[in-house]
Amino acid sequence: MRHVASLITAALLSFSFACGSSSEDVAPTGMRVDKICVKTECDAKRDDDNKACSRCLDACLDASYACDPSSACRHSCSGKAATCSDEERATCAEETFKAEVGSEASAPLEAACKRFLDHVVGCGVTLRPNLDSSVCSTWAKAEKPEMAAVYDCYANTPCGEKDTCAPPETTLGKELCDGLAGKCGAAVCTEQGLEALNRDGSWLRDDVIAAAKSCVAQESCDDAKECFVAWNKELHR
Repeated sequence: MRHVASLITAALLSFSFACGSSSEDVAPTGMRVDKICVKTECDAKRDDDNKACSRCLDACLDASYACDPSSACRHSCSGKAATCSDEERATCAEETFKAEVGSEASAPLEAACKRFLDHVVGCGVTLRPNLDSSVCSTWAKAEKPEMAAVYDCYANTPCGEKDTCAPPETTLGKELCDGLAGKCGAAVCTEQGLEALNRDGSWLRDDVIAAAKSCVAQESCDDAKECFVAWNKELHR
């Protein structure tokens, strides 16, 4: 997943959306991508009331006559949303997807990742923006512990010499991108994104791959893409 070419490029994964384990390793808790409610009907009602109140107060302040907001905006600023029904409080008006990678990182994998990044920087390579050793904490939660040996292979390759460290590519990109295309009726991944996912497939833990596949299994195209974006952002934050 984190080979040299991916680290140097501007992005590991892009889309054309229109809209041997050590005894020190910890057991992964598993990656999840869940649809969550971010706004109830009561919240939406409260937002609408607040906007109506703000509009009224602004109009009153800009009025050419002596406008008294306490009386002119009494109805708009009544706070009637505070009387939401139980059904409004329980009914979701806006949902989104939230991804969470396993809570524990593999310490040996994280250390190997940092050795690799130090080596790359020491060789004079400019990494993509916002990439530093802190990202190893996330990658050490998402990648197979045995990938520590691959990081060390890269780290031990002299600067400027060709390495033979990369694990074999997989068909993960084709599987996911074909699934998204089938769901949406058109290609969703760019060629670069598909190829990056094929490479990532040999690095990622089974639960992380399963989380991505759960996105493709969403009922609608929009949900599948939104779920997949959440998965991708969690791995590259």
